[in-house]
Amino acid sequence: IEYNVVDGKPYVVALNGKEDDPEMGMFWFVYLKTLSSDKDPKIVEESPVDIKLQPNQEIILWYKRGPWSDQSLMQKPVTLP
Repeated sequence: IEYNVVDGKPYVVALNGKEDDPEMGMFWFVYLKTLSSDKDPKIVEESPVDIKLQPNQEIILWYKRGPWSDQSLMQKPVTLP
């Protein structure tokens, strides 16, 4: 795992050589899942070092498109008057 330190805390930026890709809008996200629950994992917005992991929880690292980086918005042409 590779990470950047922001405000004194580490945030994941790569795993097994797969790095965040801002041009494609792909980033590593940290999720927390309760093992005994059917609920979807919840995104963790703080640094992984701040997670208070309970015995029935697991951390999931998920490489996916950021919700702010909609591919259709990135490819939309701009017309100037």
